[in-house]
Amino acid sequence: MPERTPMDLALKSLSRQAYSRAKLATRLGRAGFEEPQIDECLKRLENWGYLNDREYGIARIATLQKRLKSRNYAAGDLEAQGLSPELIGQLLAEFYPEEMEIEIARKLLKKKAGVAEKGLGLLARAGFSENTIQHCFPDRYPT
Repeated sequence: MPERTPMDLALKSLSRQAYSRAKLATRLGRAGFEEPQIDECLKRLENWGYLNDREYGIARIATLQKRLKSRNYAAGDLEAQGLSPELIGQLLAEFYPEEMEIEIARKLLKKKAGVAEKGLGLLARAGFSENTIQHCFPDRYPT
């Protein structure tokens, strides 16, 4: 039986789901591969276009928006996926502006229609910013 390589595991993993560079490196490390092997594998995958943290982050933000998650939640999730703080800031500014967060907060409130009186707390617990909450409840926060 041929010896398993980091590239074999990486390609098999990527065929099932997308990974950030950091998450794939962790997966390969847990499988027992050495750091130089992992680095070489990741460089090749990036050169081939199979591994791209920016594209991964864009897709992850879109998924979180569909799940009605706040910008704060998205930032924490991207950080947990191993993306750099600089990239997270760029992606949120570009693909999850504050206006979109307000729209998503309103969708969440509409989805949870029976809890209108508890909506403010719902948004706060979900990680929405104070500014977003104020936009969703203009009667409580007159400008």
